[in-house]
Amino acid sequence: MILFHGSPRPDLSVLYPRPTRHCVCVFATTRFDMAVAFSRHWTDRELGHGTRKGKMYFDERVPGGLNLLAGPGHIYLVLDPSPFKRLNRKGEIGTPVGGAWEFVSKEPAAITHLTEIPNVLAAVVALGAQITPFHKTARPSSWRR
Repeated sequence: MILFHGSPRPDLSVLYPRPTRHCVCVFATTRFDMAVAFSRHWTDRELGHGTRKGKMYFDERVPGGLNLLAGPGHIYLVLDPSPFKRLNRKGEIGTPVGGAWEFVSKEPAAITHLTEIPNVLAAVVALGAQITPFHKTARPSSWRR
C-alpha cells in the first residue's frame, strides 16, 4: 500500500501524532489528489470537502474560502505504512467501509518529500475536483427557516 501525506510545510521528515476529532494520530491517504487537497491549511468552516461518486469536491462556505487553496503545498510519501489503520466514514479506526481512503497511525511516521505543488487550487482543478464557489452555494436569508 502506498500512502501520501499533504502539508504546507516543506521541511518534514517525521509526522508526529496530533489531537484531531477522531484520535491523537497521524493522517495519510491512498489518494494523491486528497493529499494535494490537504497540503494547505483550511477548515470545514471555510470549505466543504469530500467525494461524490468517487470525485473530489470543494464547496466554498465563506466568500474567499477557495483562496486558502491558492498557494504552495507539499506531498510526502509514508516510508512504512504498516502502523496505519483505515478510518471509516463514521470516524472509527480499523473498521473499513468500502471506498474509505483515509488512514491513521497513533505512532510517529517517517516520511520523505515527494514533490512541491506550486498552487494547490490549480492542482485540484487539474486533478478533476468539482469546485462550487460561494455565490453558488450560499442561500439567501429568505431561504432560512
